[in-house]
Amino acid sequence: MSMMGGTASVPGRGNSRLRLRSPASIAVYDTYEDAQHAVDYLADRNFPVQFLSIVGTELKSIERITGGLSWGRVLASAAMNGLVWGAMAALLFYFFVPNVSIALVFLGAIVVFVLANVLTSGISYAMTAGRRDFTSSSQIVATRYEVIGENEVAGQARRLLTGGRPARTVRGSPVVS
Repeated sequence: MSMMGGTASVPGRGNSRLRLRSPASIAVYDTYEDAQHAVDYLADRNFPVQFLSIVGTELKSIERITGGLSWGRVLASAAMNGLVWGAMAALLFYFFVPNVSIALVFLGAIVVFVLANVLTSGISYAMTAGRRDFTSSSQIVATRYEVIGENEVAGQARRLLTGGRPARTVRGSPVVS
Protein backbone atom coordinates (compact mmCIF):
# COMPACT_ATOMS: atom_id res chain seq x y z
CA MET A 1 0.00 0.00 0.00
CA SER A 2 1.65 3.21 -1.10
CA MET A 3 1.01 6.59 0.39
CA MET A 4 1.75 8.39 -2.88
CA GLY A 5 -0.79 10.77 -4.34
CA GLY A 6 -2.49 12.14 -1.25
CA THR A 7 -2.05 13.52 2.20
CA ALA A 8 -1.01 10.95 4.80
CA SER A 9 -2.34 11.66 8.27
CA VAL A 10 -3.74 9.97 11.32
CA PRO A 11 -7.40 10.72 12.13
CA GLY A 12 -8.15 12.67 15.28
CA ARG A 13 -7.42 15.97 16.90
CA GLY A 14 -3.99 17.53 16.77
CA ASN A 15 -2.74 15.51 13.84
CA SER A 16 -1.07 18.38 11.98
CA ARG A 17 2.36 17.19 13.19
CA LEU A 18 1.72 13.80 11.57
CA ARG A 19 0.60 15.15 8.21
CA LEU A 20 2.89 15.30 5.20
CA ARG A 21 2.02 17.87 2.52
CA SER A 22 3.18 15.84 -0.49
CA PRO A 23 4.11 12.30 0.62
CA ALA A 24 6.15 9.92 -1.51
CA SER A 25 7.10 6.32 -0.81
CA ILE A 26 10.79 5.91 -0.01
CA ALA A 27 11.16 2.31 1.17
CA VAL A 28 9.05 -0.65 2.29
CA TYR A 29 10.23 -3.10 4.97
CA ASP A 30 8.92 -6.33 6.47
CA THR A 31 9.62 -5.27 10.07
CA TYR A 32 9.29 -2.07 12.03
CA GLU A 33 12.88 -2.50 13.20
CA ASP A 34 14.15 -2.43 9.60
CA ALA A 35 12.15 0.74 8.87
CA GLN A 36 13.45 2.31 12.08
CA HIS A 37 17.00 1.30 11.12
CA ALA A 38 16.56 2.99 7.73
CA VAL A 39 15.46 6.26 9.35
CA ASP A 40 18.33 6.03 11.84
CA TYR A 41 20.73 5.40 8.94
CA LEU A 42 19.45 8.56 7.23
CA ALA A 43 19.73 10.56 10.48
CA ASP A 44 23.35 9.45 10.88
CA ARG A 45 24.02 10.98 7.45
CA ASN A 46 22.46 14.34 8.44
CA PHE A 47 19.34 13.74 6.36
CA PRO A 48 16.38 15.94 7.48
CA VAL A 49 14.42 13.08 9.09
CA GLN A 50 11.71 15.46 10.35
CA PHE A 51 10.24 15.14 6.83
CA LEU A 52 9.77 11.36 7.18
CA SER A 53 7.15 9.05 8.65
CA ILE A 54 6.99 5.30 9.24
CA VAL A 55 3.57 3.95 8.30
CA GLY A 56 2.35 0.45 9.18
CA THR A 57 0.55 -0.94 6.11
CA GLU A 58 -1.31 -4.09 5.09
CA LEU A 59 -3.05 -4.31 8.45
CA LYS A 60 -4.28 -7.65 9.77
CA SER A 61 -6.40 -8.56 12.75
CA ILE A 62 -4.94 -11.33 14.91
CA GLU A 63 -7.07 -13.01 17.56
CA ARG A 64 -5.13 -15.08 20.09
CA ILE A 65 -7.24 -17.73 21.85
CA THR A 66 -6.39 -17.56 25.55
CA GLY A 67 -8.57 -20.35 26.92
CA GLY A 68 -11.86 -22.18 27.05
CA LEU A 69 -15.04 -20.72 28.50
CA SER A 70 -17.53 -22.55 30.71
CA TRP A 71 -20.35 -21.65 33.07
CA GLY A 72 -18.01 -22.06 36.04
CA ARG A 73 -15.38 -19.77 34.57
CA VAL A 74 -17.96 -17.14 33.55
CA LEU A 75 -19.60 -17.05 36.98
CA ALA A 76 -16.32 -17.15 38.93
CA SER A 77 -14.91 -14.29 36.86
CA ALA A 78 -18.13 -12.30 37.30
CA ALA A 79 -18.04 -12.87 41.07
CA MET A 80 -14.42 -11.68 41.30
CA ASN A 81 -15.18 -8.57 39.26
CA GLY A 82 -18.22 -7.91 41.44
CA LEU A 83 -16.06 -8.27 44.55
CA VAL A 84 -13.55 -5.69 43.30
CA TRP A 85 -16.21 -3.22 42.12
CA GLY A 86 -18.17 -3.72 45.35
CA ALA A 87 -15.09 -2.99 47.48
CA MET A 88 -14.33 0.17 45.49
CA ALA A 89 -17.94 1.33 45.72
CA ALA A 90 -17.95 0.63 49.47
CA LEU A 91 -14.80 2.72 49.99
CA LEU A 92 -16.23 5.57 47.96
CA PHE A 93 -19.54 5.42 49.84
CA TYR A 94 -17.76 5.28 53.21
CA PHE A 95 -15.75 8.43 52.41
CA PHE A 96 -18.95 10.39 51.79
CA VAL A 97 -21.02 8.82 54.60
CA PRO A 98 -18.47 8.14 57.37
CA ASN A 99 -20.99 7.62 60.21
CA VAL A 100 -22.08 4.21 58.91
CA SER A 101 -20.53 0.89 59.94
CA ILE A 102 -17.71 0.12 57.50
CA ALA A 103 -18.37 -3.62 57.78
CA LEU A 104 -22.03 -3.10 56.87
CA VAL A 105 -21.13 -0.86 53.92
CA PHE A 106 -18.58 -3.37 52.59
CA LEU A 107 -20.87 -6.35 53.06
CA GLY A 108 -23.83 -4.63 51.39
CA ALA A 109 -21.87 -3.25 48.44
CA ILE A 110 -20.03 -6.50 47.80
CA VAL A 111 -23.22 -8.59 47.92
CA VAL A 112 -25.06 -6.21 45.56
CA PHE A 113 -22.18 -5.94 43.07
CA VAL A 114 -21.40 -9.68 43.08
CA LEU A 115 -25.05 -10.62 42.53
CA ALA A 116 -25.57 -7.99 39.82
CA ASN A 117 -22.38 -8.99 38.02
CA VAL A 118 -23.07 -12.73 38.22
CA LEU A 119 -26.63 -12.18 36.97
CA THR A 120 -25.68 -9.95 34.01
CA SER A 121 -22.69 -12.11 33.03
CA GLY A 122 -24.80 -15.26 33.25
CA ILE A 123 -27.50 -13.76 31.03
CA SER A 124 -24.91 -12.54 28.55
CA TYR A 125 -23.21 -15.96 28.37
CA ALA A 126 -26.56 -17.76 28.03
CA MET A 127 -27.45 -15.52 25.08
CA THR A 128 -24.38 -16.72 23.14
CA ALA A 129 -25.92 -20.23 23.13
CA GLY A 130 -22.48 -21.86 22.94
CA ARG A 131 -21.42 -19.98 19.81
CA ARG A 132 -18.31 -18.61 21.50
CA ASP A 133 -16.98 -20.88 24.23
CA PHE A 134 -13.50 -19.38 24.41
CA THR A 135 -11.71 -16.25 25.55
CA SER A 136 -9.33 -14.33 23.35
CA SER A 137 -7.43 -11.11 22.87
CA SER A 138 -7.25 -9.27 19.57
CA GLN A 139 -4.79 -6.86 18.07
CA ILE A 140 -4.27 -5.12 14.75
CA VAL A 141 -0.77 -5.56 13.32
CA ALA A 142 0.99 -4.23 10.24
CA THR A 143 2.54 -6.67 7.79
CA ARG A 144 4.79 -4.09 6.19
CA TYR A 145 6.27 -0.77 7.23
CA GLU A 146 6.62 2.00 4.67
CA VAL A 147 9.00 4.91 5.12
CA ILE A 148 7.40 7.91 3.46
CA GLY A 149 8.63 11.45 3.17
CA GLU A 150 7.99 14.80 1.59
CA ASN A 151 8.28 14.51 -2.18
CA GLU A 152 11.12 17.06 -2.37
CA VAL A 153 13.43 14.91 -0.16
CA ALA A 154 12.26 11.40 -1.17
CA GLY A 155 14.75 10.99 -4.02
CA GLN A 156 17.67 11.97 -1.80
CA ALA A 157 16.53 9.48 0.86
CA ARG A 158 16.22 6.67 -1.71
CA ARG A 159 19.72 7.38 -3.07
CA LEU A 160 21.20 7.28 0.44
CA LEU A 161 19.41 4.01 1.25
CA THR A 162 20.54 2.32 -1.99
CA GLY A 163 24.12 3.54 -1.91
CA GLY A 164 23.59 5.92 -4.82
CA ARG A 165 21.78 3.47 -7.11
CA PRO A 166 18.57 4.91 -8.61
CA ALA A 167 15.33 3.38 -7.31
CA ARG A 168 11.69 4.43 -7.35
CA THR A 169 11.00 2.71 -3.99
CA VAL A 170 13.35 0.50 -1.99
CA ARG A 171 11.62 -2.85 -1.34
CA GLY A 172 12.29 -4.99 1.72
CA SER A 173 16.06 -4.87 1.73
CA PRO A 174 18.05 -3.58 4.68
CA VAL A 175 19.85 -0.30 4.20
CA VAL A 176 23.39 0.01 2.88
CA SER A 177 25.92 -0.11 5.74
